Parts: sequence; C-alpha cells; structure tokens
Amino acid sequence: MLVDLGVAEYKDNGHTAERLFVNFAGLGFDAEVVRATTLKYKSLGGLPAYLLGLLTTLLCYRNREITLKVDGEVVSKKICATVMSNGKYGGGSMFVAPDADLTDGYLDVLTIGDLSKPDLLWSLPRIYKGTHLTHPKVIMQRGREVEIQSSQRLLIQADGELLGEAPARFRVLPSTLNVLV
Repeated sequence: MLVDLGVAEYKDNGHTAERLFVNFAGLGFDAEVVRATTLKYKSLGGLPAYLLGLLTTLLCYRNREITLKVDGEVVSKKICATVMSNGKYGGGSMFVAPDADLTDGYLDVLTIGDLSKPDLLWSLPRIYKGTHLTHPKVIMQRGREVEIQSSQRLLIQADGELLGEAPARFRVLPSTLNVLV
C-alpha cells in the first residue's frame, strides 16, 4: 500500500532544514509540550513524562499570533496550536484528525484558536474522543501546502520530535512510502 508523506521545512539555528514526517507535525502548544517532555522529564518515561510536560506547558505557554496560508488562502490569527495531520491519531491516542486519510494527497490542518487556559484544560480530553472539532475555536481544513509565519518564537515538532521553529512550510508527497499491511 502506498501512503503519503509530509515534508516540514523550518528554521534550525538560523538555517533552513527539512524533515519528512509520516503522521503529524505541529506548531505552538503541542511542540512546547514535546520540548518540556523531552528536555525536562524524559527520564521519567511514558505517561509521567508526558503529564509533567503538559502541566509545565499549560502553566507557562502563551498563545501566538501567526499568519497561516493553506493552499493560497491566508489568514492572520492568534492560536494555541496548528497541527498538520497525515494520519488520524497523534501523540499516543489523541484522535487529532478523525477524517485524515494517509492516501488522499492532503494534510488535514487543525487550528486551535485563542483558547484561555481553563478552556484548553477543559477541552483537552475532547481530542482523545475526536469531539474537539465541534469547539467554536477549532478549525479543520485540508491542504496540499501550508505556510506559517510568526513574529513570536514558535516551536515545531514532527511525529513527537522537536525540530526547530517558524517560519515553516509543510507539504504532502502523495503515494511516496510503500507500507506492507
């Protein structure tokens, strides 16, 4: 079976870098959780590391102003996170993109708007059930090419690995990886 791959282009120590991803890549809150988990709590392993990374990020994170361009459509807004999904699940068992299809030639682009911390904390469990898409500050789009810019520092992760920061460009490589099922 041939599946799509995503490509993330980003800044790493001032230089442009590129990385393939299979499942998802994100900017903002989720990348900050990856940073906290990896740099501070990795030695605890698994769920304890993730929960401490999540709590630390929840206490310290501030939403960011971005310019988001999906297949030429541009919008500027304050966001908590933006996630480009190739697959349905991410970060363990989070049902990030319920309609994503590894073979459709598109990335499902989830934008979580300017949520307050209490609203984010209250809404977080919804992402495990896939019901987050009904939140009024959550938008799902589909696109082949996504560009994100921010005047504020905005970290990027792909498949749970911290990469670098924005500005970033994401694109899909249709039917690129042969997977045996």
